[in-house]
Amino acid sequence: MNDARRSCPDDGTPIEPGYRFCPRCGREAAVPAPVDVPAEPFRIAATWERARYPEGVDSMVRAVLALESTPDLPIERLRTESHLVLVLDVSGSMNVPEKYPLLREALDLLMSHLEEGLYLTVVLFSTESQILCQGVAAPEVRRRRSALLARMDESPIRFQETHLRGGLDLAVDAVREFRAKRKDVVPRLYVLTDGQLTDPERAYAARPELERLGAEVHSFGFGRDFAFESMRRIMGTSPGGTVKHIRDTQDVLERFQRVAQVTASIVATEVVLQMEFAEGVIPGDVFSHRPAQRLWPASEFRPPRAPRFEIGVLEAERRYAWAFEARLPEDPRPGFRLGKIRLAYRQGGRDHELAEWLEVPVAAGAEEGAADPAVASVFTSLEDLRDDRIETQIAAYEARIEICRAERRDPEYLRALEEVVSRLRAGIAKEAIDESLLRAADADPSTCTIDHWGE
Repeated sequence: MNDARRSCPDDGTPIEPGYRFCPRCGREAAVPAPVDVPAEPFRIAATWERARYPEGVDSMVRAVLALESTPDLPIERLRTESHLVLVLDVSGSMNVPEKYPLLREALDLLMSHLEEGLYLTVVLFSTESQILCQGVAAPEVRRRRSALLARMDESPIRFQETHLRGGLDLAVDAVREFRAKRKDVVPRLYVLTDGQLTDPERAYAARPELERLGAEVHSFGFGRDFAFESMRRIMGTSPGGTVKHIRDTQDVLERFQRVAQVTASIVATEVVLQMEFAEGVIPGDVFSHRPAQRLWPASEFRPPRAPRFEIGVLEAERRYAWAFEARLPEDPRPGFRLGKIRLAYRQGGRDHELAEWLEVPVAAGAEEGAADPAVASVFTSLEDLRDDRIETQIAAYEARIEICRAERRDPEYLRALEEVVSRLRAGIAKEAIDESLLRAADADPSTCTIDHWGE
């Protein structure tokens, strides 16, 4: 059972943990009915590249490790309250029919679909910055959305230069102020900008503040000319840290609606995944595959260190995946356990841990089994992270195309991948390919969270 928070008996407003009586009406707080939570709300599973490995051989094994919530998880009852902070570009380059009106419509859509338990802060930036609303609860946002949009339309800061630093400062302050009042609410920050920054060096200087903030920070590049490398540099190693490309500005409507959905689907916090290898196992490279692609070389994992990923929060119905390599000891036997995966998380006011053994399919007297094409494709798609030869790059992009088609990903993303492959096959070095095309192919097309390396 989970520790559900008490609420005001009159209007249902949540009350800080530890209080028996509502501080406003003085009446004893209502306690929600207990929630039945599955014994294992999350599941971890490894898919090995080969169906079997020969006994007594120190094979190099590869696997994809997937983490996801169970289908029967009661999302509505386990949902964590969240503070969504949007930092929106309203500079001069946004003053065109295919940008500002669509951004305005997307914001209206997001506000109208904001679910209970969410709080919204909106920061506008141009030469100056302005707070449109700060820490407003979802019901109040829905009630005031027309007035907020009118205030946005009348803002005196609109349609000037693109100074991001002021907007970031206001957003960081808003997160800290809200956290001082509500430590249990999860903050998540999104930045949307459409062009080159006027103050890149000042914006870069905000990176340490973002990294210390303890909030997931994500960025949307709006249109074809956004500052991809600048935003990637600003994100740094912040939790989240993704740079997502909205190449077709019409897609901002769907993306903002998705932001509202995923922010309302957080069901666990303080999530850490750790891989513990058995004695005699030699760890190889570890990759993050989903939500975004990253590489941690084997040199990071020499004893006593082990692969440890601070995921931050878990979203229901989201698949997280890693790919890893390891060499078995000299004489593995059937049932050999490579190691253990530990998942620590906080849910319903309590700390939890889930552990799963990684049992390698070693078979007595058997030859090495055939490769699983899906697992092999994942590794091929990641290979260019550690090998920059052009043939490796072509194979990696082709594998991403295959995965993209299988997962029915964004068609614009698929077209960008195909065009990059075409140019690489024509003998054009990746460094010489048009930057805007590489942005579309390499920017994270999803709107999900991302793991980062935890010391």
